[in-house]
Amino acid sequence: NLYYLGWDEHMHRMFSVFLDPNFAGAFFVLFFLFLIGVFLKNKNISAGILLMLTLGAVFLTFSRSALIMLIISSSLLFVLMHKKIWIAILFGITILVITMSSRYFSIENINLFRIVSSEARLATAKEAVRIILSRPIFGVGFNSYRYAKLDYGLRNNKLYLISHADAGVDNSFLFVAATTGIVGFILYLFLWFRIFKIASILAIASIAGIFINSLFINSLFYPFIMLWLWIIIAIKVNR
Repeated sequence: NLYYLGWDEHMHRMFSVFLDPNFAGAFFVLFFLFLIGVFLKNKNISAGILLMLTLGAVFLTFSRSALIMLIISSSLLFVLMHKKIWIAILFGITILVITMSSRYFSIENINLFRIVSSEARLATAKEAVRIILSRPIFGVGFNSYRYAKLDYGLRNNKLYLISHADAGVDNSFLFVAATTGIVGFILYLFLWFRIFKIASILAIASIAGIFINSLFINSLFYPFIMLWLWIIIAIKVNR
């Protein structure tokens, strides 16, 4: 692991090249949604194998936010594609995998009912709300959140310069509100509203999933996820 460089340990969890299992899980779900369309359209065996491998990768991240995103975004995609029977299949697979892996829940990092990370997310949300209330109109400025926490006494040492988590909030919407204020937050929501009106089925399911996921991690501003989303949005616009 790269704990010495400011990243969390993430023992026993898949994080791939993303250095964080939660972001890795979110990206795997986005790729899973893409593969669903490919498989159901072409009934290709190789696509089916890749689909199952990607689903397995999502489970191996042991990311609760990714699992919630998987269920919601996949269900929405199946509904939009009129393939509702696949919702039951996905639910069945998910319950089976969780049941089989429950024997290892004694290991804190892969315990889906762990509370330490939930408490940490709640703490960062409270910090964000405090900053939002102090600068409600225009926020503290984009990419200035790390230094705002120091100014407001939420950090009192130099570790905030090393930690990658201190630059944001575990909630993308709170992050936007804290850094751009009410004005920026409204404009940001308006942008997504306009996108939803022209988005493809895949884009709608992907964006909805990321919206849910971004309530737990700052996935809306994760570069690899942003790149993927804007590409599938641009493909629809270009057509």
